[in-house]
Amino acid sequence: MARRYATQMSDPTDGQRREMEDPSMVGTQHAQIEMIWPLEKPILESLGIARMERIADLGCGTAEFAGRVAEAWPHIPVHGIDLYAGHIDRARETWTPERVPNLTLEVGDAGKLPWADARCDFVAMRHFLHALPEPEVMIKEGRRILKPGGTMYI
Repeated sequence: MARRYATQMSDPTDGQRREMEDPSMVGTQHAQIEMIWPLEKPILESLGIARMERIADLGCGTAEFAGRVAEAWPHIPVHGIDLYAGHIDRARETWTPERVPNLTLEVGDAGKLPWADARCDFVAMRHFLHALPEPEVMIKEGRRILKPGGTMYI
């Protein structure tokens, strides 16, 4: 007799939002950055991140990346935005203004930013585009806020 397994699927109009907002993602995001950061930081250095004037981390989650960038380059304003307030709340507990005064965190839709065109030298979109129903919307918005000659880091 064949068994059937019920699987809760994401709402196709919302991508994998439920999965990305699950509390287990906090540990996943932390484990990812712990493994990747020692390799990623030299890549960012080679891209000239130290010369950037403003950095945006779209879909920043718990700001594991944005916080480390702000900590490593304290002279650069870093702005993280995520749709899920729970992740931003967690990020604010870890990445306090006393620890990283150059980091701001915002709850909002990174696919519809209230920011001016050509605002940032460096726009990061890490580990979440696969979870979106229309990732091209996010990429287009990232390009809109990127200064000419800036770096989009996906």
